[in-house]
Amino acid sequence: MQAIIVMPGLLLQKPHAKAGTKEFCEHLARRLSLWKAGNINELLEEARTIQSRLPELDRQRGITEKKLNRRFATLIRKGEVHSAISLITEYGKGGLLELTPEVRTELKRKHPKAKPANPEALIQGDALIVNPILFESLTGEVVRKTALATHGAAGPSMGDAYIWRRMMVSFKSASKDLCDAVAEVARHIAL
Repeated sequence: MQAIIVMPGLLLQKPHAKAGTKEFCEHLARRLSLWKAGNINELLEEARTIQSRLPELDRQRGITEKKLNRRFATLIRKGEVHSAISLITEYGKGGLLELTPEVRTELKRKHPKAKPANPEALIQGDALIVNPILFESLTGEVVRKTALATHGAAGPSMGDAYIWRRMMVSFKSASKDLCDAVAEVARHIAL
């Protein structure tokens, strides 16, 4: 699962802002080869290098509160909650609170008190045993169709539905291989 979570960030970074589809696909193929060979450190180093040269144009030009609000609202309407939160975190006037005694007290006050579990919500008796054949229909094509129908915010991989849709359909055989691999992992987890 950790591999699935970090894979998009390591494999899908554009090498530079003006990289075209052909160049991007060549880098993706090379990175997939490194991934399959287990050269994760090399992929990490490449990702760090790319991240270190990203332009900070918005910070250099400054971003007005009105523009920030507009961009935030647009991202929320598109269902890109993670991107919207990242935007506010990066450019907003807030930030992380220092965990002072006052903040800790306020967090404890807002947290609901623990209650015992409702017995009706718990599985009673023997767990349902599911025949593994049920999961054989979980194929790469099912994963691809599901990705196309998915909308919404990012999960643990930090990739929102748009990124996953793009990965699953835009890169020919690499997309098919990814769909098949995700299906295989899902079948493995289901068993």
